Amino acid sequence: MNIKLLWGNLAYLCIACSMNPAFAQQPEKEKKAAHARIAYVIYTGGGKFFNDPVLIRSGNKIKKVQLYKRTASPPVKFRADGKISLVKANPDDEETSYTVYAKAIVPEHMRKVLVVLTPLKKAKGDLLFSTNIIDLSKFKKGDWMFINQTPRKIGVQIGSKKLRIKPKASSVYDARAIAKPTNMPIRYSYFHPQHQKWKLLSASTCVIRPTRREICVFSWNPQSKRIDYHGITFSENG
Repeated sequence: MNIKLLWGNLAYLCIACSMNPAFAQQPEKEKKAAHARIAYVIYTGGGKFFNDPVLIRSGNKIKKVQLYKRTASPPVKFRADGKISLVKANPDDEETSYTVYAKAIVPEHMRKVLVVLTPLKKAKGDLLFSTNIIDLSKFKKGDWMFINQTPRKIGVQIGSKKLRIKPKASSVYDARAIAKPTNMPIRYSYFHPQHQKWKLLSASTCVIRPTRREICVFSWNPQSKRIDYHGITFSENG
């Protein structure tokens, strides 16, 4: 074997790879992917909002996203300034191309977040929804997140574990100690302010899976003054 020829071919290959844009760009792409900031959106209301896709803007980029009642949105990348907004196109307005009807600013230290979108009781100018940012680094596989959007205290009991969730707050149940899917009793209740005692919302059994993240949203009907709740499955690798 001609050693000089072999080394010459290897040297040529190294030079060719370094000059190839595809090879040169690969580390840069990997670096950008590692530092990408990503948001998932859930909508806690109801009605016709789920019928059509929404427009999510970050910087000058706009992405059309379909929201669903029972699952989080696909991932949406956002810029370093952390600004995210939901917009409506104004094709007939020459001065204002888009109207912002929901907006949020993600804190600098958060890389992956959940944006919780909630209808406002009364519009604030063009704004129709409030937003709450949840850091996904604190919401791991196997966790259950409970979001209380009611004016009442909510009680959750899963097995022997009890959670007390204040109005307009959230809490996470850590199920990672469970090694395999396990059927467990689950109980929801609320604290009645006039009767000064806890009242049952529901009691059942549920399969807790250590590989899945679940969200339960407790919502308030101001007309009937009743509490409702629904589940959202959050799917994301990692």
